[in-house]
Amino acid sequence: MLITALFAVPSAYALILGVTGAKTVPGGAYITVSFLNQEPDPAEPGKYVDLRFKVENNGTETVNDVVLELMPEYPFSLDTGFSAVKDIGSIQGLQNGVKGIVVKYRLRIDENAIEGDTELRLRYKTDEGVWLEPEEFIIRI
Repeated sequence: MLITALFAVPSAYALILGVTGAKTVPGGAYITVSFLNQEPDPAEPGKYVDLRFKVENNGTETVNDVVLELMPEYPFSLDTGFSAVKDIGSIQGLQNGVKGIVVKYRLRIDENAIEGDTELRLRYKTDEGVWLEPEEFIIRI
């Protein structure tokens, strides 16, 4: 299942959410954050799950200082010493598809987690300094 959150990032900080597709915003950056996969699928209570997200810029302008932050809540947690914040850096205009940036997180699933679909939040910001948060991604336990 591929779920994509679309963000237009012109100087006015427009936030656009969606599930498929992308379009170029003339004279701006257009960031998409897609949930690529989880391994294992479904995740098992008391074990780890690896998550992969793809960050792309479908706009024509470079966006700088991109930072992605995973916001795990029960039943998810990061082990001590692992950061929820990933400093991606710059994403060039039209850096998408195979040129997109894949970001991996490893989360622990609580041993008492209930099986089923569980929401996970993520947010990002650019050099403009405003955090943007897409709709939650669904992780299967």
